[in-house]
Parts: sequence; C-alpha cells; structure tokens
Amino acid sequence: MTASSVSEPVSTKTKIETGAGNSTAAHTPGPWTYRSQRVFGVKPTRPVADILLYGDFGTPQFEESAANARLIAAALELFAALKEMLPALEGKGFSPTEDLGNAVLAAIASRAKPKCSTLLPWLRSNLGKTCLAPLTGTDYRALTAAVHIIDLYAETRDKSIIEAFAIVVLCMQSSTQELAYHAIAHVMDWPDRAEIWNFAGLPTFTPRRCAFES
Repeated sequence: MTASSVSEPVSTKTKIETGAGNSTAAHTPGPWTYRSQRVFGVKPTRPVADILLYGDFGTPQFEESAANARLIAAALELFAALKEMLPALEGKGFSPTEDLGNAVLAAIASRAKPKCSTLLPWLRSNLGKTCLAPLTGTDYRALTAAVHIIDLYAETRDKSIIEAFAIVVLCMQSSTQELAYHAIAHVMDWPDRAEIWNFAGLPTFTPRRCAFES
C-alpha cells in the first residue's frame, strides 16, 4: 500500500469585527480536530498547532495538556457560538444566559464526542453512501472497537496497542475490513493507514481511494 496526500482545501475568510475597525483575517478552514499531539484543519498534513504533552499518559499533567489541545480544537465552534451575542447587544431579544450558554455548551460537548460517533458519516462521505451496506452487527462492533483502539494509540504511541487493533479487525468479514483500514485516517492521518495496517500484519489488499484524498 502507498500513502496518499490530502487535497488542498479552498481557503475561507472570516470577517472579524473589532473596536479598532473592521479587518478580514484568513484562518485554516474548519472543522479543527485534535489527534497525534496536533490540532489539524481540513488538511491533515498542515497542523494548526503542535501540542506539548507533559507527563506520562494518564497523569494529571498529561490530561491537562490534552484538555488544552481539545480547547484549541474547539476554537472555531466557540467563536461561532459567541458571535451569537451580537443580537443581544442590538436589543433583538437574544438571551445570552440561556441561548448563548446552550450554544457554547453544545460546541464544547461536540469536541468531547468519541471518534466512533462520527465515523459512519465520514466513511460514507469518503467511500460512498453504500459502503456500509455489507456491515453486520459483529462488523460494526469490531469497527467501533478498532476506532477506540486507534484513538488510544494516537495518544500513547504504544506499538503493543496495534496488536489489539489486529485482533478486532480479524473479527470482521474480509469484505468489510477495508473500512477499518480507512477508519485509521479518521483518527490519525492518511499515511498512518498503511503503516499501522502493515505493522499489525493484517491481510494485504488494494484499498479504494477516499474522496478527500488527492
């Protein structure tokens, strides 16, 4: 298998109103995600921020660093929610204590969702609407477990965790194992798919190209 790069997204601009006047600033298009000690935009080969994780995995210092990264990744959603304050300032009946609070909490909650909660839509958008048709109940449970395992590996980089990934993938039908291969990129980066798959000693095949690969 060969690693592929990701297509260059079209840059978007956000107009920011400030007390000193109006300015237009271009930022990395969202959504932003946190994985592999980095915060990424839609192009995973160009990180928005590198995160310094202090302490060993599971220690308070490590968890604090990871929480900082998740907060950075939520910045665009939080910014969009906070912009909803403007109607309140203009006297349009917006309730910042309720409506804004709920919007901000929803943005924060979305960052805490496990990767498996967004996996199926991600796979459909990359491989087509019918790509999930062959999944059985066992396949789905194994695929979900595989994503959790890769998420843990992305945090720890402990190679022994990949053995667990191989075990759960082999619980899937051979016709659906490719979904687990591509799911690696949902948590990490496109090139990580081949590296992890080969390290796990899983069956070789020619993978389909994802829609967001270049």
